[in-house]
Amino acid sequence: MLVALTIVSVLVASISFFITERRPTLKGSSVKIAQQLRLAQQRAMRNQRPFRVEVNLAENSFQLVDETLLLPEDVAVTVRTAEDELIDRETVGMTFFPDASSSGGTILLESERESFEISIFWITGKISIRQLSSDG
Repeated sequence: MLVALTIVSVLVASISFFITERRPTLKGSSVKIAQQLRLAQQRAMRNQRPFRVEVNLAENSFQLVDETLLLPEDVAVTVRTAEDELIDRETVGMTFFPDASSSGGTILLESERESFEISIFWITGKISIRQLSSDG
């Protein structure tokens, strides 16, 4: 009886593991974007030349240091930055400079359940994340 219960519990646990949705969380995406922005800042300082991260608002994608991050369609992305960082109607950049400063700006990620703000301070290049709302 004990063996049968153990087998059933293992099966239930493994089935629930595969059934749960493996979609990245908005918080996890925010943290990943902030980490990649910090890497961009470090690359600019190390190479002694500006480094730009690009956000494609039409595709909900971030062209980051090591990868392209694609956010789900139900996530709204808003970017506020310097006017000269507008690349085209759909793409905006954020530039990091060798002295650790940046073009500055704010990235707002919003879903139905939660929203996060990633701030990049232009003088210091400091990057911070703040949760604005959560339904969970």
